[in-house]
Amino acid sequence: MRRHALDRTNRFGTATVIVLLAATLSGAAEAQNQTPTPAQVRDAEVAVLAERQELAKEIAEARRVVDSSADDAREHAEREAALLEKIDLLYGQQLTALHQAVELSREKKSVETALKQLQRDGAGKPPFSIVALDEARAELQDEVERSEGLTANVEAAQDAGAAARDAVDESARRRREVKEELRTNVEPEGRGALERKLRIRTLAARVDVEEADLVELQLANEKTTSAIRDVRENLLRKRIAELERGVEFGENALKDLLKKLDDEETQLKENLKAAKRSLAEAEGRWAQAKRRLDAVSDPDRHLAEESEARRMELNTNQMAVSLLEQRLHRIGGRRDAWRHRHAVVAGKADRGEMREWSEETARAIELLRREGKSYRARVREITDVRRTPGSERSEDLSEATRSWLRAQKQQLDNRKVLYEAALAAVGTELDVQRAFAHDVDTRLARVPLRERLWAFAGIAGGIWNYELFSVDDEPITVAKVVVGLVFFLLGILFASYSSRQLGERLLPRLRLEPGSAAALQSAAFYFLVIIVLVFSLRVVNVPLTAFTLLGGAFAIGIGFGSQNVVNNFISGIILLIEQPIRSADLIEVDGTHGIVERIGLRSTRIRTSTNVDIIVPNSSFLEKNVINWTLTDDRIRAHVAVGVTYGSPTHEVTRLIRKVVDEHERILKVPAPVTLFTEFGDNALVFEVHFWMRMRQLMERRIIESDVRHRINDLFTEAGIIIAFPQRDIHLDSTRPFEVRIVTPGDGTKREGEGGD
Repeated sequence: MRRHALDRTNRFGTATVIVLLAATLSGAAEAQNQTPTPAQVRDAEVAVLAERQELAKEIAEARRVVDSSADDAREHAEREAALLEKIDLLYGQQLTALHQAVELSREKKSVETALKQLQRDGAGKPPFSIVALDEARAELQDEVERSEGLTANVEAAQDAGAAARDAVDESARRRREVKEELRTNVEPEGRGALERKLRIRTLAARVDVEEADLVELQLANEKTTSAIRDVRENLLRKRIAELERGVEFGENALKDLLKKLDDEETQLKENLKAAKRSLAEAEGRWAQAKRRLDAVSDPDRHLAEESEARRMELNTNQMAVSLLEQRLHRIGGRRDAWRHRHAVVAGKADRGEMREWSEETARAIELLRREGKSYRARVREITDVRRTPGSERSEDLSEATRSWLRAQKQQLDNRKVLYEAALAAVGTELDVQRAFAHDVDTRLARVPLRERLWAFAGIAGGIWNYELFSVDDEPITVAKVVVGLVFFLLGILFASYSSRQLGERLLPRLRLEPGSAAALQSAAFYFLVIIVLVFSLRVVNVPLTAFTLLGGAFAIGIGFGSQNVVNNFISGIILLIEQPIRSADLIEVDGTHGIVERIGLRSTRIRTSTNVDIIVPNSSFLEKNVINWTLTDDRIRAHVAVGVTYGSPTHEVTRLIRKVVDEHERILKVPAPVTLFTEFGDNALVFEVHFWMRMRQLMERRIIESDVRHRINDLFTEAGIIIAFPQRDIHLDSTRPFEVRIVTPGDGTKREGEGGD
């Protein structure tokens, strides 16, 4: 920074480096928590003043040249004079910034001294007034709000400083270009124009340098201001902490505050009465002005302006009455806030009351903020309108017209005063409500363990009794839902246990078939579930009409994609009632054989002979052909076929086959087996034996058929009966006999197809 400043000094003078030195010291002071001394700033001021005196001579000379120059050189001289005057203006702004730096330095020193004194001596001797505490809090709030703007100012000044430095570099580059062009130019006639151009570029670069210096000074002042705000905030926070430790808000203090509110209320009521009288008078004046205006067919302008002025006067008085009524209404809120706050400080308020007050205060603060924002907008609007140049100065208007135009301006001023007073009243009310909210929130934050437990219990109780919705004016709370769910879950366990006991103990004594017993067990379970559901609803006093909505949703679901689910559900009910298949039945569906394990409301579980469980939708049993091997009876008829060679004794074959089935213990004797000689086959005499058996599994049939085949094979072997196998006859068609030759190895006879030597 210093090297950059010295480089600029070599080109433009000594005053600039002094200014930059002050800015540098201010920037370094930020790191050392110091500011430039008044002596340093005075030295910089002296240097700037000296530079400004020299600059005044240059400006006078430039103006003389402008007056005496011809037309072709006058433009260049005027531009040079304008640049010199701009530099002079920047010097003036730099002096102002230096004076501000001195004031900021003094202010910062004063605030730091006050902070040290507070740290050393404290806030004074307690007890402290609650009003003093509120004033300190309000002041801290204002400082915090201003600090946000100061941060933005510092950032803007930093951006401006970066832009100014870039401008300095760019202007220096342009000056060097012209300087290089002048050095390389050898033509005498062009050097004069280049010298004037270099002079302009030099002055322009000097303007950019002085602007950069000014920006750096302003940035230093903004940083100093921000540092002062930080120290001031620290001072206020420590002061507030001291006051809070020794504040006392007794009955006498409360009475004094309420007495002030009563006096303020009395004064506002008197002001309101006066405002209403003024309003009545304004209504009369406006009515008279309006009658005068309406009585003339072609009125003069002063009559129109008089009517408008009277109308504005009427509106202003109406506004005054409305604002006073609002202030009177807020007096009651301030009075309640002080009383409640006294109860909080004295420890006479319970946590429920404090929570309620905290919510009410938050709403009041939000309303006051909105009201204050509206008042500020009105003040800005009136200010903008007031700044608009008035037409009362026009020479074409009469004095009467101008006077009424001035009266209209005066009404705008009166409205601005009213809104500013209302804004101040809102600020006072905000301070009271914020202080009350701070005390309540602070007291609520200090929660002992017992109160925390009670608070948790209260919150839990609130959640437990929270109303979710209502049906037929019956509240449906969280408690009812939880209790109902618990009853329902316990009821399902009871239904499952009861139905299982029914299927295991009672139904077997009735000698029911396993399928019927399983169907009754499932029906009993679902019946108990329905009873438990209704009982749970009655226990928690939930009306059944609450489920009309669910019924409607269920109906809509049927129409939008739940057809399959409902189809399977209804099919399951039909299967349980009609019982075309039952548990333990041996069935065949879609080529799959298996035993029914369980029939559910949506699907049925089947276990195959390979011990694989298959889940089949219930609708499949009603929509497809299903073979139930054990629907009405577990007896089935099987048959075994066998073929013997031609020439075998057919009666003996029949006797042996019948002997096999008669001897097998798992083949039923009634109905009796039947042995049939069925046909003369191509390769065998075919016999069949048909017999009855009981089958609960598909493998049982195959095992019995296998046993029969084994036994038939054994008996036929003993009797010399041959079981036929496929035979084929070969027919040869030839015109001459075949030659047959027997050749022994080594006889030298050539085989057919072998060649000679």
